Amino acid sequence: GIFACLAAFLVLVLLLSALVGTAVFSVAKNANAIDDVRAGNSVIAGLRSIRSELESITRDNAYWDDAARVAYIEPSQEWMEETWGVTTRDYPLYDTAAVVDFGGKTIMAWRKGDALSVTAEQLFPLTFKDMAFRLRHQMANGTKTPVITEFTASPGGMIVVSAAPIAPTTTVEGFDPGRVAILVFSKFIGDE
Repeated sequence: GIFACLAAFLVLVLLLSALVGTAVFSVAKNANAIDDVRAGNSVIAGLRSIRSELESITRDNAYWDDAARVAYIEPSQEWMEETWGVTTRDYPLYDTAAVVDFGGKTIMAWRKGDALSVTAEQLFPLTFKDMAFRLRHQMANGTKTPVITEFTASPGGMIVVSAAPIAPTTTVEGFDPGRVAILVFSKFIGDE
């Protein structure tokens, strides 16, 4: 009688409790998975934004008549350092700047407001040589404003590097698109 009904009722309550517990656990697990996806998407969006902003500022600075003038016609390392080097101290879009002439000589290199005595290949050992080759090839073949931007590892952690040939926006007598200097900006992203 009564004990059988009570036992059946307790079994039913336990089954319902287990069902509700499983449903709550499943909802929590799915909510965590959704949060993980959203967090991952936010990181990806942030990295895309950093890459896009750096690429844009690199293009703006490389394709600039004043920059082309001091790179090819009236060389001025002082102008480059005042314009790009000192800016690395507190500029939000890049913390490293370098200019490399056609022959591969680093004209200037700055990081976080300090002049460096290193080459661009030493600053960006995994990327610079390949980026410079591709940019010079693109310019020699008629690409008007190539910019290459990549994420890469560095001794201090992850960086984003953007490079473009320095070129005038107007026709300049004597400018040879096959013999361009390269402007490089980079931004430290974080530990690997």
